[in-house]
Amino acid sequence: MRVLNDPFPKIIGNGGTGKGRKMTKLGSSRFACLYGIGILKRLLTQSLRYSSLLSQRNNRLFVKIFTMKTADHLQTFGYSEAASLLSPAQLEQTLSAKVKYPDRLLPWLKGRHAVDRTTAEIAQHPQLLKTLRGILGEDILLWGSQIIRQKPGKKFRWHVDQEHKVWNGVSVWIGLKNVQPFKSVSIVSGSHLFNSDPADCLSDGCDPQQLQLVVSKQSGDSKIVDLNIKDGEFFIFHGKTWHATRNETGSSRFALLLQYCTPDQKVRAVKDMDYPHIKWHSFSPECLLVSGNDRHKVNRVITMEQVGTLDRKFKSAFVYAPQTLVYKIGKRLFA
Repeated sequence: MRVLNDPFPKIIGNGGTGKGRKMTKLGSSRFACLYGIGILKRLLTQSLRYSSLLSQRNNRLFVKIFTMKTADHLQTFGYSEAASLLSPAQLEQTLSAKVKYPDRLLPWLKGRHAVDRTTAEIAQHPQLLKTLRGILGEDILLWGSQIIRQKPGKKFRWHVDQEHKVWNGVSVWIGLKNVQPFKSVSIVSGSHLFNSDPADCLSDGCDPQQLQLVVSKQSGDSKIVDLNIKDGEFFIFHGKTWHATRNETGSSRFALLLQYCTPDQKVRAVKDMDYPHIKWHSFSPECLLVSGNDRHKVNRVITMEQVGTLDRKFKSAFVYAPQTLVYKIGKRLFA
């Protein structure tokens, strides 16, 4: 009699013949093999699942520790240590955005995030937001963004972010191309507590000896630090921290500057950074809400869905950008 649903029906009904015994042994071995494979698969699946959960837990723990260390370091020294952020492909994409949407079409000097989705997406990178929430809290605005090109052999004097003397905030500097460790960015540790501008203290904003003398008078604990940072890495600094950049190579150096604040800070659009004669635009710049909510309603706030729309690009190129162009032409003519 044939047994229904038997996986090996031919074995049944062979009586006590040798053939039946052989087939029975064969069936038992096959069953044991399949059973063993099933157990191994389950064990492997459970092991991979546990490994994935452990990896996620370790990643969350690393981000939490990194965020705490960054916040503490920023509060004490005015800047964070550099950490990896962007892949080579992301770096290329960011640089190509500057070519596709040149600076002359931006609504203002630091308004790239309103028209360039690539910049806006980087500004909302999970690692950045995790760290920034530990510094600024849950509600965060991106008020400024700029792809900076530094020509070969050029230096930019010691300075602070002038806007952050008017409202509180932090800046993120991301190396994009040709950033050299210990040779591109310098910081004066603890200078965010000086409550002074290097332009008021230095007759030559690039003289290292004069800088050392001024820093030692300001604070005996402060040091001039050349940052260990390279392409694809970022660091965060307090808006009032003294910093300077240089390019000692034979090629242009590119970096992305992102500037954040809390929604209660009233933001303005700078027209001319010629300190101390800083000029401001009459219009309010658009800020991107990257985390939380805007309960204060003191700024023009946009969401990611509004970034780079056709009407926004049109207004940027034909309404706002011409105001900057006219100002620059007038400044040159009547200087």
